[in-house]
Amino acid sequence: MAEQEIIDHTKKAYKVWHSKEHSFWHKLKEFMLEIVIIVFAVTVSIWLHNWSEHHHEQEQVKDFLVDVKEDLQKDIEIIKQVHGNLTGAIEHFVELQNLTPARIDSFAKVHQSIQLNTDRIFREAFQANYEGFKSSGKIALIENKKLKKELLEYNQETLQNLKEQENAYNDQMVKTTDYATENIEKSDKDLLLNPRFKVILRINLQWGTRLEKQYTEALDKANELLSEISREVKE
Repeated sequence: MAEQEIIDHTKKAYKVWHSKEHSFWHKLKEFMLEIVIIVFAVTVSIWLHNWSEHHHEQEQVKDFLVDVKEDLQKDIEIIKQVHGNLTGAIEHFVELQNLTPARIDSFAKVHQSIQLNTDRIFREAFQANYEGFKSSGKIALIENKKLKKELLEYNQETLQNLKEQENAYNDQMVKTTDYATENIEKSDKDLLLNPRFKVILRINLQWGTRLEKQYTEALDKANELLSEISREVKE
């Protein structure tokens, strides 16, 4: 009921109550009828307002989830890419670890230098939509508790842990590069068979293996979240 109609009924109730043309009981009956109409009208008006606001909020949630779905798809693609690169790096470190003097000499005979791969990982994270929705305080509007829990865990735990592991791996790659730079005048045999280098390779493999596991877990989490969002937005 419109606000003006509520005002009109309020005026009518006031007029009925102060009327001198009817008995007390008649005025009370008419007055109570107007009060009931006003209460009903106000209740319906509040319900409609709340329903409209809730509908608007859930539309915002849906738009947000559609955006997050696109971000997750980008996340999955780039994680797969860096995961593949890391797998190649781990295989490279294993090959270096298994190098023998004879194998190094065979490279030298054909004037082929043994390459040392110390590429660091730079992975773009697509969290702008999540951070914007979170900073606006609207995460609580997500009514699907399982989805909300998975969304928070993925962004605040999974990606954070992944970043920390990547930083640790990159720090180790810097140390490996520093070792190679410090010993640049040495031959491949002296460089690659040095006990210090063997320790560096072992640490590289440890960090690489941990990070590889983190990537696998992150992909699982991302795909689970993606499936949950798809069910929620029915796409």
